Amino acid sequence: MTVLDLTEQVGKNARRARAFHRDSLLLVVSADNCPGCDELALQLDRPEVREILAGSGYVVRVKAGDLYANPPRTVKIGTWTLESAGFPTTWVWGVEKDELQFRSVALGPFQGVSAGEAVRDLTEGRSHIVAEAQGTKLTACSGDFCLVLDRDNDFSQDFAVPI
Repeated sequence: MTVLDLTEQVGKNARRARAFHRDSLLLVVSADNCPGCDELALQLDRPEVREILAGSGYVVRVKAGDLYANPPRTVKIGTWTLESAGFPTTWVWGVEKDELQFRSVALGPFQGVSAGEAVRDLTEGRSHIVAEAQGTKLTACSGDFCLVLDRDNDFSQDFAVPI
């Protein structure tokens, strides 16, 4: 299994987010040749989203490769590995002094709500999952300790990633 190690990139961007007094970091993992990824990129560039994030959010966009070339679906940040079922996946974190506190996750582009409302929900800890991914289970593991994020727990768990 190929893993996309983002430890250095996420750490650097978390420090930038803190320097700019941003309390949320949105890690958007997408792929090339991915229509849903392109749709999410357009949603995140909407004026109302930029306005919501202007004072509190910091967006980090990462490409995992070509959707049709078996890109990695596992992201590594420090000792944690985050596994997703597909693209795009947006991991939303609270920016703390020495760690990122998990807040929420979005699978796919935003559906059923405005992009601004979805981003506000994500930063407040409410996940957004496209209809076709409702049965998906995501995992977050550090060593042998793993958490599952799924419909049963509203894609929510309490964990932090040291940076």
